[in-house]
Amino acid sequence: MAGRVVNVFSGVQIELLSEQNARFPIRLQGIELIAQRSGPRRAVQRRLNGLIGGRFVQINTAGNRQQGSLLGFVSWGGSEINLRLVKEGLARVVPEQLDKDRLALYQQHEQAARERRLGHWFGQRPSRSPLPQ
Repeated sequence: MAGRVVNVFSGVQIELLSEQNARFPIRLQGIELIAQRSGPRRAVQRRLNGLIGGRFVQINTAGNRQQGSLLGFVSWGGSEINLRLVKEGLARVVPEQLDKDRLALYQQHEQAARERRLGHWFGQRPSRSPLPQ
């Protein structure tokens, strides 16, 4: 599926306008926001909007839904945006939404972001233990 991002509702929810002018709510699969307070959550929303707002993106989805939105992996400019948010310390991994290979990659990058105290991991003690499987 492909289309233009016409709304960024949160750091993990967007609205896609397809080439056929159909609108689809999309939730970024395999991640969730770290920040619990509204200020930091809005910062992630602004970051996601800066990355893909108004852009033509590709969505890799198996058609699964969560709270009415299609779960999918968003790609733009040769980058998987879901993973990029994890790498920047703005999102954490949701293991049950990822296949084995993608899970290992996402967990590796989440651990690196934690250790480097990136994004919302800043100010938290870095964890040396592996992430739960």
